[in-house]
Amino acid sequence: MGALPTAILAGCLQALKWLLWVVAVLFLVLLVSQYLRNDMPGGGVPTLIAAGGFAIAGWICGIASNWLLRQSGE
Repeated sequence: MGALPTAILAGCLQALKWLLWVVAVLFLVLLVSQYLRNDMPGGGVPTLIAAGGFAIAGWICGIASNWLLRQSGE
């Protein structure tokens, strides 16, 4: 892969990382609002699992982006 496609892919992965983290934070805000309204279906566990899943997916995208940039620098 050339330098330009690698840079574009790494940039897209970084953007996806931040988007996934924002979604995870929004799920946590939803969890807090459900708690304050006493409206927690399933005790809030599904919402917490979704927030954790999005946070982990964002972390993986960040790792993939960094790995790609390290591999292209050689």
